[in-house]
Amino acid sequence: MKRNGSLFLILFTSFSAIWAQGMAPDKNSHTRELVLMGGISFYIGDLNQTGYLKYQDPAAALAFRYNINKRFALRVQGLYGHVHASDADNANPVISDRNLNFHSVIIEGAGIAEFNFLPFKLGTDDLFTPYIFAGIGGFHFNPQAEYEGVTYNLRDLSTEGEGTLSDPGSKRYKLNVICIPFGMGFKWSLGKYIGIGIESGMRKTGTDYLDDVSTVYPNPKYLNSPAAVYLSDPSVNKDPNVSNVGRQRGNSTTNDWYNFTGVTVSIRLPKKSLPCLGVQR
Repeated sequence: MKRNGSLFLILFTSFSAIWAQGMAPDKNSHTRELVLMGGISFYIGDLNQTGYLKYQDPAAALAFRYNINKRFALRVQGLYGHVHASDADNANPVISDRNLNFHSVIIEGAGIAEFNFLPFKLGTDDLFTPYIFAGIGGFHFNPQAEYEGVTYNLRDLSTEGEGTLSDPGSKRYKLNVICIPFGMGFKWSLGKYIGIGIESGMRKTGTDYLDDVSTVYPNPKYLNSPAAVYLSDPSVNKDPNVSNVGRQRGNSTTNDWYNFTGVTVSIRLPKKSLPCLGVQR
């Protein structure tokens, strides 16, 4: 988590400095592109703290890119992905015995700024460039898990006692949260109207509940169903004489992250042609 935060700070600082130096628009380089993206998504959090690429799910995105000049571009995009993780796969017996798991859809919308390290424009002699990007967005998630063959929305079960007498005064976490996308990529021009690329970006999120795990085990007598009781604490090999109530269930000091990594296809959109003055239609 700390390495991701440091990388974000470095990218953001560098991006801000070069942005101030090169934002002059170039009308000759104004172009618009439709960008199709396909790849994988994965998550980093309480159920997967260091396993980058350990849990991979398919993801796709659609974006509109506006090139201000050959160095800078702005884009808006929508992303659809999926993330999951399971304690049962962990080699650490303490974590595997905790036995928590989840899966969730990710639906993201974001505005992003890009900086090309080399001058780049589709359809010119500018054949390739590495680039960095950063922006701000929001995403929807909804962690789920199974109990006796039925899939449950974990937030509705208050698995950490949110909104119950086990944790009076607390509220259930929000399912729509801000995120900060940042990362890097590489673009190649294949002709006047087509380009391809690769891109990888982390998302720093404003929630620690992407996996429904954050604080401590609640008192099960205040939970609202057998499914809530089990999915709150499905621990295995636990001492029946020792209660987990109030013991650490997750790490509430750090929020969760997710990543999108994939291939991009850029399609340059034609400019609108203006009618000649004096020509009657």
